[in-house]
Amino acid sequence: MDKLEKTIFIGLFAAAAVLTVLLFSGADGLLKPPHTADPFPLDRVVPVKIVMAEKDWQWLLANARAKKYVRADFWFDGRRFANVAVRPKGNSSLMSVAGSGSKRLSLKVDFNFFNSAQNFYGLKKIGLNNGFADPTFIREVLAYEIFQKMGMPTPRTCFVDVYVNNLHLGLYTQVEVIDRTFLARHFPDSRGNLYKPEIGAALLNWTQEDVQKQTQETAVSAKENPAAEPLAIRLGGRRLSDLLELLQRESGQISQQAAAEGPFGGPGGFGPPPDGGFPPDPNRFGPLPDGGGFPFGPPPFAAGAPDGRMPDPNGLRMPFRPGQRRPGGFGGPPGLGRPGFRGGNLLEAVGLKTNENNPDHTALFRLLDVLNKCPDETFPQEIEKVLDVDQVLRFLAVSVMLVHLDNYIGMGHNYYLYEMNGRFTILPWDLNMAFGTFRMGFFQQDIADFYIDEPVTDSLESRPLVRRLLAHPAYLQRYHQYLQELLDGPFAEGQIESRIDQLAALVRPYVEKDELKFFTLDDFEKGLNEGSSDAGWMRSPAPDSRNQMNNPQQGQGEARQGRPGRFGFGRRGPGGPGGPGGMGAPGLKSFIVKRRLSVQRQLSGEIPSKPTEQQRQQSTGRFPWMPPAREEENQ
Repeated sequence: MDKLEKTIFIGLFAAAAVLTVLLFSGADGLLKPPHTADPFPLDRVVPVKIVMAEKDWQWLLANARAKKYVRADFWFDGRRFANVAVRPKGNSSLMSVAGSGSKRLSLKVDFNFFNSAQNFYGLKKIGLNNGFADPTFIREVLAYEIFQKMGMPTPRTCFVDVYVNNLHLGLYTQVEVIDRTFLARHFPDSRGNLYKPEIGAALLNWTQEDVQKQTQETAVSAKENPAAEPLAIRLGGRRLSDLLELLQRESGQISQQAAAEGPFGGPGGFGPPPDGGFPPDPNRFGPLPDGGGFPFGPPPFAAGAPDGRMPDPNGLRMPFRPGQRRPGGFGGPPGLGRPGFRGGNLLEAVGLKTNENNPDHTALFRLLDVLNKCPDETFPQEIEKVLDVDQVLRFLAVSVMLVHLDNYIGMGHNYYLYEMNGRFTILPWDLNMAFGTFRMGFFQQDIADFYIDEPVTDSLESRPLVRRLLAHPAYLQRYHQYLQELLDGPFAEGQIESRIDQLAALVRPYVEKDELKFFTLDDFEKGLNEGSSDAGWMRSPAPDSRNQMNNPQQGQGEARQGRPGRFGFGRRGPGGPGGPGGMGAPGLKSFIVKRRLSVQRQLSGEIPSKPTEQQRQQSTGRFPWMPPAREEENQ
């Protein structure tokens, strides 16, 4: 072989190698090989563009609450991921945003919906969160960072500037989804059961016997084997029924209206309410931005709240029999005579996310037995066998320090449980309302004074994960140590404020250009520091607030005039509501200063760390336990 032939041979070999790379990774794979680029950079805001047929985008907007997928291409920092699936995401936030007519939806992107081999830098799914209820845009990122610094397995995040076709949706937070891929990064074995409990089962104050009684007394079928329904089988991380429905919709085999029908039928998936009404969730009972009433009808005051107070979503449960309460609980598990969040079935509401085709809840039932039935004398030995207690104490310490009431200590949901070899770990999720944004009920005291040793928003009996662990002196001491570790570390004076300044400087130019944001630029700046000038968003409503709830025009008028309204923090930006009633974001730095001082004083015994017996008796059981207001705050 002469020199020319060698040159030709080498050239052909090189060309073949290039074609092979292009075939398997795409043209941009040469510049950005898969699995090597950082999908969550926190030193810049990454451009993201989602390209889909315009008719699909308009259909998705019109039927957002149905949460159905459409086909799209996803561009991240100039790199294209073709043929992905995109759908709206969220619960209360989605209801509020979709009801307002805003196009600024939170979105979920599934990269292997159509192709199980495709991924996004090793990930199957990501979430794009729209900044709902947070005028600062940085609460979620900041809260996840603190969980991570305290040794918790934590989703990664970054800021992204999102377009859909030529529509600029604005500044979003990109969040790693908790799934088997996430588990493989944090645990030596990712084959265990992953649960995402929802309201109804999320308090963990029920047992296998409750499931059996529920089935017997209500004839509700506990679907313990979804594989019995072929279309419910998951293939490559998505339900077969979802894939078939999307393909049928694209081919015209089913109408758009039929495809949009959700669990209750009707446009957007919400027609007439089911028998017994909608599940009690105070977030979902807020007036629509146009003053058009309540999206689900008026709050169910008659159901367990005859005096007109906002019903408690966890205490408002039907007992096993009329007048009978479950010992050690708040009336018994949901679904007994009343539809729960997912149809009243505890095993559905507990939200198994892995091994769905062949479920085995043995380990979960064992954990629930220990939490709810184990005697105090043997509890420490037994709970260590079924729960990573140290990790849960860290989770509670961070949740309490941040006063994150949209998780287990408050609403009761927004967390994951992962079981590995019979032992459970708790994982944080959905942190956009951390730092005192979510308030359970109306109260006068500063939320920064939330109690540390009885950190629940209703009866302590209803939260066995808190009650049983903090009742054990050794665990309480370790929990206090983690609170002090937060005060000395991630929450230390100057350290967290400096991080806030860094993140704010990063996102400020994008906030300024964001035309669909839920808050004004003035709200953004005030939200970083002191909040509203008169702190009205931190106070309880006027004495006629009950009438206001039945007269949405009154609350909306306040928001339009630039005063704090029922949608939370100050005026609303062009994107629509900043959050339904019960949400009001305090100034981030001012909240942190007050919270740091309050926790220090509670740990030292200078002020109470739990309510008195008289306070418990006087409490409605629906609002957070709050210590007496400091004298200087009453002057």
